Amino acid sequence: MKRYAYLLWALLPLLAAACGDDSEVFYSVSYPVVRVEASVKGPQAETPGEDDTTGGEDDTTGGEGSDGTGTDETGTGTDGTGTDGTGTGTNGTGTGTNGTGSIPVGTTNGAETGSDGTESDGTGTGTGTDSGTEEPVGNPLYDQIAAEIVAQAPVKAGGSYRLDFSKYNRGRAPIDTASDAGQVVGIFIKEPGADKIRFYFLEQDYICSISSYKDEKGRDMTRFTVDLTAEYQERYPDAGITEALRVEYTSTPY
Repeated sequence: MKRYAYLLWALLPLLAAACGDDSEVFYSVSYPVVRVEASVKGPQAETPGEDDTTGGEDDTTGGEGSDGTGTDETGTGTDGTGTDGTGTGTNGTGTGTNGTGSIPVGTTNGAETGSDGTESDGTGTGTGTDSGTEEPVGNPLYDQIAAEIVAQAPVKAGGSYRLDFSKYNRGRAPIDTASDAGQVVGIFIKEPGADKIRFYFLEQDYICSISSYKDEKGRDMTRFTVDLTAEYQERYPDAGITEALRVEYTSTPY
């Protein structure tokens, strides 16, 4: 409270200059807030589980194929006739299956018709999966802090900022907080061409960095980003926070 009282005392000249009547305003711009988000970064709460970067035991070595062996069968029958490798004769038959040669009975020297067994080429197919990338594991504490940042945003989604320039670099800031605080009037400071705006209202004193984002129609709209890193490092000293941001998306063209 002492800090706020001191801030008000220091800003009295600005407040007096900014809070003139509407005739002193030579330029206004509004920033309706359509969405408020937060981003909190730091060390992960836990490391990802073992990813399947190595496949399971893959069959990189094929089984050894065996050559088919033909077996010469000498038929003892007389005048035997062979059909499709199967000879029929008076006294005997020879049959070949899958690499076992057979000859017609009645032939003195049976031809070997067995086929060579197939031999795998030594390459197999692994059954393991390789994700290639690791998905970061969320930190529940950071999720909680992000939710807190959004809940404590001084201007909620549905609210708006309005900058009434009464001086080249400052003026009144009528603000609809879209909260129980309702509509308030503060002041803002923005140097011409700068990408930052400083707001003072209620007990708030913060700087918005101005940037753009694409809306659902692909249009460039204005976005305010507030760096809260130091504040949340102080609130949560053991959380290892390296960045805490509040991001306010507006419907104002960039």
